[in-house]
Order: sequence, then structure tokens, then C-alpha cells
Amino acid sequence: MHAIMHLCVYEALTVADEQERRLARRIGGFTRARHDLSVVNRQGLDASRAALEQRQTKQVDPTDQLPPAERARGLEAAKSAYFATLAHRSRAARSTAPQLLAAADRADTELRNRP
Repeated sequence: MHAIMHLCVYEALTVADEQERRLARRIGGFTRARHDLSVVNRQGLDASRAALEQRQTKQVDPTDQLPPAERARGLEAAKSAYFATLAHRSRAARSTAPQLLAAADRADTELRNRP
């Protein structure tokens, strides 16, 4: 009976180890794909960054009359404001998502319980 218990524990460890290896391979594949995509999409990323900087520069200095140092300070402030706004919107969306899911579940339950 003692040998059977060891065999069951060994099989459980083998299954767990195989699942861990499978998960590690999946993570590695996703990581590699992310790096491969970042190389391919680098030009698009650079273009979008340049467009964002150009748009913010026009917002900060529409007449192109500010000294370079002042324009740079304004541009940094505009970037900070832009990314803070994104963070705020993201937080607001995440905080309302559970409420929306709960409301959807209630509506789904109500529809299923209708005669």
C-alpha cells in the first residue's frame, strides 16, 4: 500500500510538472511573438509617436513663436496631462466594469426567469 501511495504522488507531480512546462512554453511563445511584433510594428509605433508629438506641439505653440526651452516645457506638461488623462479614463473604466457585469448578469437572470 505504501508503494501505491508513492506512485500516486509521483503521477500527480508528473502531471503538475507537465502542466508547468506547458504553461512555460506558452508564456515563452507569447513573449517571443510580442518581441517579433514589436520589431515589425516599430515603424508604425514611431509614426504614431511622431504624430502625437506634432499634435501636442501645435497645442502648446500654435503660432510657433515660443523659445525652444519653453516649448519643451510645455510639451512635457502636455504629455504628462495626456497620459494622466489616459490613466484616469482607464481607472474609471476598470472601476465601472464590475458594476456593468453585475447589471448584465442581473438582466440575463431576469430574462431567463421570464415565463
